[in-house]
Amino acid sequence: MKKSSVDTDQVCSENIFLDVYANRSDYDKSLEISSLNSVEFATKYKVVNKKLTKQPDNVIPRVFPSYSSNPKGPNFPLYCKYQLLRYKPWKISQDNAWDNLEPANENFIQKWHVFLETGYAHKNVPGWFDKLQEVIKSQQDIDETGDLENNANVQEGWMVLCDLHKPFHNSHQGSQLEYDWHQDRSHYTEQQIGEMPSWVTITTTILFTPRFSYTFFFLSKRYY
Repeated sequence: MKKSSVDTDQVCSENIFLDVYANRSDYDKSLEISSLNSVEFATKYKVVNKKLTKQPDNVIPRVFPSYSSNPKGPNFPLYCKYQLLRYKPWKISQDNAWDNLEPANENFIQKWHVFLETGYAHKNVPGWFDKLQEVIKSQQDIDETGDLENNANVQEGWMVLCDLHKPFHNSHQGSQLEYDWHQDRSHYTEQQIGEMPSWVTITTTILFTPRFSYTFFFLSKRYY
């Protein structure tokens, strides 16, 4: 983090600033100081002779590094990480900014999302609404990708039953065999076709319920 004066071109880089912020309670134990995020702290205070001293009004912090906030970009997790370090109050260790979890991409995104839903973030994060929409969009993209992958491997009940009842003499022809459903329809009456949806439901229930329920179903059926 660098601090730049508005009135001059002088830039002062302090490598120890984050250490001062992380251990700010050593200088001042007040709730006001402990509740400051790192950007607010850098804007308001500096250390002089081992004591916190207020900054001049013309000091604006410049924070590095900066990453794209594009939810679909490859650096979005790093963006979330450094947004947490900027705007969420943390102490002792940077890991505290993501609740001391493993410094992993999914944790950066998830913790940034959780933080943005707090009243503190609403009040203290510039462009709060836009940042919240960004992280929500990133989560939706992840969910949609997962759903597409799962759906690609899921068969509907009638498809499973067709596979289970496939004639053995056709099994060697592979899954690419085209089936004439219109010709097959001619083998059934309109009444049978109308009853097929309920048959699929009942048969699927029998096939995919645990063995105990499966046995109970047939034992009970004898008495009707």
